[in-house]
Amino acid sequence: MNKIVRLLIATSGTFTFLTNILCGISLAEDTQSELNFKKYDFWVEKCRFLKDNQQFSEALSACEQAISLKPKKDNIQLWLARGDLLLKLNQYSEAVVSYDWVLQEDKKNVPALAQKCQALLGLGNYEGALESCDLALERRDNWQNLKQVKKYWGNIPLAKVLYIKASVLRRQKNYDEAITLFDDALKQDDNFALAEAGKCGVLADQKMYNEASQLCQAAVQKFENPQSINEQAQEQADEQKNQNTINTPEETDTSNAIIWYETGRVSQKLGEAQTALNYFNRAIQINPKYSQALARKSEILNQMGRYQEALQECESALKGDNQWSDTKGLAYVWYQRSAALLGLQKYQEALASSEKAIAIDQKYAEAWNNKAVSLWKLGQYEAAEKAIHKAVLYYPGSYYAQGYANRGRILSSLNQYEDAILAYEYASTNIENLDRKSLHVFWLNKAVAEMHLNDYQAALKSVNWSMKEKESFAAFYNKAIILSRLGDYENAIKSFDKANEFLPDNHLVLTGKAIALMNTGEIKNYEDAKSTFHNALKIIDRALRVKPSYSLAIQKRKELITKMQENVEKYMKVRHQLE
Repeated sequence: MNKIVRLLIATSGTFTFLTNILCGISLAEDTQSELNFKKYDFWVEKCRFLKDNQQFSEALSACEQAISLKPKKDNIQLWLARGDLLLKLNQYSEAVVSYDWVLQEDKKNVPALAQKCQALLGLGNYEGALESCDLALERRDNWQNLKQVKKYWGNIPLAKVLYIKASVLRRQKNYDEAITLFDDALKQDDNFALAEAGKCGVLADQKMYNEASQLCQAAVQKFENPQSINEQAQEQADEQKNQNTINTPEETDTSNAIIWYETGRVSQKLGEAQTALNYFNRAIQINPKYSQALARKSEILNQMGRYQEALQECESALKGDNQWSDTKGLAYVWYQRSAALLGLQKYQEALASSEKAIAIDQKYAEAWNNKAVSLWKLGQYEAAEKAIHKAVLYYPGSYYAQGYANRGRILSSLNQYEDAILAYEYASTNIENLDRKSLHVFWLNKAVAEMHLNDYQAALKSVNWSMKEKESFAAFYNKAIILSRLGDYENAIKSFDKANEFLPDNHLVLTGKAIALMNTGEIKNYEDAKSTFHNALKIIDRALRVKPSYSLAIQKRKELITKMQENVEKYMKVRHQLE
């Protein structure tokens, strides 16, 4: 009810002020002073009203207008409100300035210390954030009775401060203490979904994804179906329900997007791409400028092959709040942008994006990998080899499977097949990190390098591994060539036929099959050889109809005619001897 009264007073005051201006009434000095006082109260109330209704930019203007009218007045609540609004708008440095002004007037002001802690967290000043949080928490035992907390224009429960400090410790990778503080926050408020999501995030940071998933699901449940923990909470819930408010702070507070982000992140790590995408969409719905969620969404879209959408999400992430916790920040966005552009076959633009990622983080292995792929696609093989060397060099931990696989392909393009095989061997030691599509391509490329070294048995094993992941034209065609080189022409012909099912009337397949038939004809009797050679001739003529200039088909047709003539002469000679 208080908010409604304030709104009516503010509206009335505005109308009176405008009427006086329009009528051109000249005010006496005493009247002017009284009007200024009313204007100050108007801007104070407008600041508070707009802040409560989540209109942060407008509220900030109103607060600053009120402060400017009476800068020497005891404006602690206005300066606190200004800091909070700047915090909501992600203007962390300016927010710290506001909180410091309050702390000059009241050095132990708990809301200022707590909110300053959050602002410093946003700035990445973790030591300063911890110091500020610790000062606020010195008075935790008497929290509910603190005059500063009661007068504060907002909600600053003890659980929130514990959550902020836990978030700082998480950024410092002090996971055990962070978990303890998240638990402390939940003891203060067991419905605090953000604290549950924070615990989930800590476990995800430690790659404990199954355990993290349970906590994130609990956070979602608490957010969507909160249960009151005491009579006071029940009364507040009933009061809120009776007011029929459309947008409650819980629904509109952008910090709640973290709940959906953490749940999406864990789902992504568990291989549940569509589920993760849905969670990221929910996070973005709550906070449309959530850079990290937008970037994660772009990664999933890239994995799904939806490159144009991924590119759009990257653009949004670059224009977002620029707040990061578990990714490489802007470098990560530029890396995902390069991946989207590679998928769209815009290789020069992809190269530029990967270089921007590297400029931010010079040891970003995946960005070096994308740079190498871009250069390889542009035909700059030597430059690509230098870039891929950086990728495998900077990759932390075990062998970088994708990097070594790409290095093998690049070295093959440089005709350095032995080094290529070595790169493929390194990749195979960490091959579980490749998805099925990448595994298929990896084994195919390894087989080609082995073929160039005439190691056909190894090539056959590699191509068979590729077909376990996926059957494709390239797999069957390469297998047919390998079998032909091993002299297994009958099985080679079967593989050529399977390749033809994927890509009918391909001149390479037709020529290869014709050559295999030629070779089988040489070991058959006259009648069978005659039939086989005629079939081979028909097939090679089909190949030449598809591509008349194909030199191998032209050459093999001549050889086939010669073989057919030799077969006839051989038959006639044998027949003459028998007579």
